[in-house]
Amino acid sequence: MKITDLSLIFIAITLPIIIVVYINVSYTIKAEEQEMYYEQLINLAIEDATAEMKQVENEDKTVDYGYSGTEDKKISVNAQVGINAFFNSLYNNFGIKGNEAAERYLQLFIPALAIIDYNGIYISSIEEYTQIQTINGKEVPITVLEHTIKPKKYYTYTYYITNKVETNNKNYKDYMIVDATMYNENLHGKITSAHTVEFTMDDYITHRGCIYREGKPYSDLPVRSFYFEDMNEGSLVIGDSMGTINNSVLYQNESTFFDSNNKKTQDYYMVEKIVNHLKQVKDNVIIELLTEELAYSVNRNNYFASNSGITYDFVFPVMEQETLGEYIDEVGMFAFVQGLSVGNKYLDTQAYSVSRLELVTKYYLTIPKEESSKYSYNLYHSSKSCPEYIASINTGITPQFVTTKQQAASVTGVYTNSLNAKSGSKVIRGFYPCPICRP
Repeated sequence: MKITDLSLIFIAITLPIIIVVYINVSYTIKAEEQEMYYEQLINLAIEDATAEMKQVENEDKTVDYGYSGTEDKKISVNAQVGINAFFNSLYNNFGIKGNEAAERYLQLFIPALAIIDYNGIYISSIEEYTQIQTINGKEVPITVLEHTIKPKKYYTYTYYITNKVETNNKNYKDYMIVDATMYNENLHGKITSAHTVEFTMDDYITHRGCIYREGKPYSDLPVRSFYFEDMNEGSLVIGDSMGTINNSVLYQNESTFFDSNNKKTQDYYMVEKIVNHLKQVKDNVIIELLTEELAYSVNRNNYFASNSGITYDFVFPVMEQETLGEYIDEVGMFAFVQGLSVGNKYLDTQAYSVSRLELVTKYYLTIPKEESSKYSYNLYHSSKSCPEYIASINTGITPQFVTTKQQAASVTGVYTNSLNAKSGSKVIRGFYPCPICRP
């Protein structure tokens, strides 16, 4: 056989392979380009959504939304505005704005949207409901599938205080913190109090609870909102008198923090132990709520998608704990988009954007030093370079600053002297404009 014949045979064998490979590579390149394009549209949509949420945060500066003052996180957001902005951006970028059928079909490929707020999570996912429409003069019930925002789920954590060991000393008992998920019948009769805490992104919490007697709820504890380490509502409690210390409700409402010799008591260390425990579990509580709500919505989307003829299997992705930890550090929006055909594969992407609070003004709080301050009352300042700010006590105050003059006049803060633990904390109420910097 001539070499030319062998060449022709080789070409006849390899040419189809080359063509197939070329076509597959071309499809792959186009798919990757289309995937990148879709991801860009999704990222633009979620950025548009968080930008719209920022417009409704604090338009009226006279309204006190209760910013924490320690971190720019406590934002008043309108979840519906954010969701609407996200979908409107997608509809425009995909060229389907105004086509109601196409818009609702696209929604099926977005199994879950989450707005991660300061004190809870809003989830938007597909829901089915009946809508009455007028067709040819008659009212006809129509089944509608579309994204709907669910009520906010708060960052809630419940725990019990139980009597672990009773010693021969009747004045001393060893107590234990028990997570509500670990409750069992063996604890019946040992519970001394039950507590539910609503976390936020920073150290501000709301507490509800009750005291138990003989294994049953006996009396409710007062509902309080405070910072973790807010150990005082009034003056320091010394001796055997019972206090109204804010975070004492984390343990029990009436606690003796210092004995007659001004030494820390068991109650003091128990509250300190609970505070440390809450700080350790806070992030996990928020992350678990976020993953549970998103996983449920993504899995439930399969039912609605299959009924609409979509064969793609929506699956909640495995996400690293560190990645999820980044999502809960700022108010923002998180979106899953799956199942859109991109060439020879399907889109499976996540998008996240934050809505950071841009404060126009910060008013910094101080309390007077006896030895160096000219003024004997609490002040707020427009700048940290103010001489009176420097001369006054400006550390250990919570919050460190506020965003309106109205807040400064009415805010209730806490001062903790880190150099003298025995002095405890004290409440400071109301601040006056600094006569030096004149805010």
